[in-house]
Amino acid sequence: MKGLKKKLTASLLALCLLSQSQSAFALYYKRSEPTAVSASRLSYIGYDQTIFDRVAQKAGELIGEPGNSMELSAVLDECYNEYCKAVEQAYIADLEMNKNYNDTTVKNKTDAYSVSLDVTQDFTDLLKSVYYSEEYGSLLENIFGTGNVDLFLDELPSDEYYSLSKQEQELVSEYYDIYGKSDECATLYLKLVDIRNQMANAEGYDNYADYANKILYARGYTEEQTVQFCEEVSEHLKPFVSLLLDATLYVPHDSIDMSDSEIISNIGSYVADINGELYSSYNYMVSNKLYDISYSESKVKTGGAFTLNLPQSKVPYLFIAPTDANSDSKTIHSLIHEFGHYSAMLKDPKIDESWSAIKYNISVETSEVQSQGLELLFMDYYGQMFGRSATYERYSQLLSNITAILDGCMFNEWQTMAYSADELTVEKLNEAAAELIRKYYGFNYTPDAAQTVWTSLMHNYVSPMYYFSYAVSGASALSILSESSDSRENSVDAYMKLSALGAYYPYMDAMNESGIVNVFDDNAVENIADGVGAMFGLNYEDVDYKAWYIPYIYITSPMLEGTDDGRYMPNEDITRSDFVMLIGKMYDYYVGINREYTISFNDVSSTDECAPYIAWAYSNGIIDGYEDGSFGGGDSITREQLVAILYRLAKLEGEEYKKGTGVLGVFYDNDLVSDWAIEPLSWAVENGIIDGRDNNLFEPQGGATRAEAAKIASTYLLDRY
Repeated sequence: MKGLKKKLTASLLALCLLSQSQSAFALYYKRSEPTAVSASRLSYIGYDQTIFDRVAQKAGELIGEPGNSMELSAVLDECYNEYCKAVEQAYIADLEMNKNYNDTTVKNKTDAYSVSLDVTQDFTDLLKSVYYSEEYGSLLENIFGTGNVDLFLDELPSDEYYSLSKQEQELVSEYYDIYGKSDECATLYLKLVDIRNQMANAEGYDNYADYANKILYARGYTEEQTVQFCEEVSEHLKPFVSLLLDATLYVPHDSIDMSDSEIISNIGSYVADINGELYSSYNYMVSNKLYDISYSESKVKTGGAFTLNLPQSKVPYLFIAPTDANSDSKTIHSLIHEFGHYSAMLKDPKIDESWSAIKYNISVETSEVQSQGLELLFMDYYGQMFGRSATYERYSQLLSNITAILDGCMFNEWQTMAYSADELTVEKLNEAAAELIRKYYGFNYTPDAAQTVWTSLMHNYVSPMYYFSYAVSGASALSILSESSDSRENSVDAYMKLSALGAYYPYMDAMNESGIVNVFDDNAVENIADGVGAMFGLNYEDVDYKAWYIPYIYITSPMLEGTDDGRYMPNEDITRSDFVMLIGKMYDYYVGINREYTISFNDVSSTDECAPYIAWAYSNGIIDGYEDGSFGGGDSITREQLVAILYRLAKLEGEEYKKGTGVLGVFYDNDLVSDWAIEPLSWAVENGIIDGRDNNLFEPQGGATRAEAAKIASTYLLDRY
């Protein structure tokens, strides 16, 4: 078994090498990788603000005299480059603080942020001077485009805003120091709300929530659409939470123990299998060491992960702070998520445009679909990635995605209340949080318990009003997952189209361009919930979700589906084709099968969903057909036939077993077992793969139900993979 996995890994690594040569024939990305960037260049050295001041002074002198258009244009480009250097140093200082949290790195971040704000403020003041001069305003129109300069200048922050922003960042830095101390964090939040509302007031807005939605995130949807979306999320996605929590408790899982280099190598293999162009981005990141995923006690204690887009170097940097040394599984998921950001940033077609760092704002919703969508595309590889823990990881990932949607709606509503309240108190925040937890999760939290929830969410402090973007993007990402169950090729194509648009592309336009569901469309959330529920076995009409067979439905959900009308039929006999598909998909999910096949039966079409699995099973001696050349896929399968098929699969995988030792004698009807089935049934009973039925009967000639088949296959795979 392990040898088979090694062969699969080797074939995927070969595909990685192949994909490098294919990347020259880009179908999606328009931007090629930039030249190599040394990681040593990304060390904090600070920025000397006097350099910018000298260049800006020269620009000011040129503005005061006529006939300097060409020279002024060159000096403005120089100012922009210095602005990028200052901002990049602030980003690098923030990165180094996250890598090594101490007094020095905190001070470096605070200082660098202050300098970058000063440079930004002076630079924008200079641009205003250029635009309002009689002779040189057209220079900015050449850069921003005619008609866009007014909009850009109107949205520039005031001097008061910049001053308040420095105070805001000092409070944010304090949050890192007191993280985990709920009462202190709650008091600090009141101060942040006050400062941020002052910032919004300075820009002419009633409160910070309105300002953030309009200016910081430039959301292209209305408040009414937001409210409607949240109501639909509460109605259609909340019911999944308890089922998913149960699923993660029902199914087994093991800890993942992998080195950083193994994680990087393995994830790269699967990225290559998704798309060669995507792997080209991954290879660039790895080759240039533009990532840090290692565990370190010196990293910031809040944990987390992010990807920075560095404006001077024009490359992203991926960072993960694992919460402990044994969180390899979480690191894997974080790496996949952040790489979704990374590739879209690296290949963003707008990056190489002049002055892109100041002309464009990242669309958070678009960017998060790029990351969450990639996470969900990876589910097809969970069997090979996680072995017997694949089901746990699968349901945990879906739970994480759905809770992000619910949290996004819940905290958007909570923060909107906080920033618009006349007199805000910790008690009011706690009571509102408890009420919203009931609304979105159905859990009864006391106000004090609710406080520990909202004070531990870093986004409330570091990036207010940001979290709603997770809700919007999470729902759209789920639609990519639903599409993959019908057509993997189409879902990958839609994802790559989205990634190629880059992170600056507005959400509504991006969904339209890529063909991914816009969650504000009519019935979008309900349709997404229906699709995901069917894919994960969460909404069968004829299933008791407390029954004995539920864990086995969950474990085999990628392999044994229900009917189109929403039924699972647990007590109906399973057909020959359904069982062969079950074990074929199982083997494919955990090991991989050859997709090149020849059909050997006169009643199986090459276009049938079951065709590749029947061909695989027949070519490996796992199944036989009837004498008339048919397979009889619609026929019921007996219990002894089912076990015999599974036994042949075990033999294919190297199982060594000799004829049984009389274990079948405990069943009163053991004399009904066919001679050819004695060995397979003995093997299955001895290994706990199959049990008898009531009254100590085995009923070997009885039909095997779908629920029984799910249990037998689950028991087999959990022992083997």
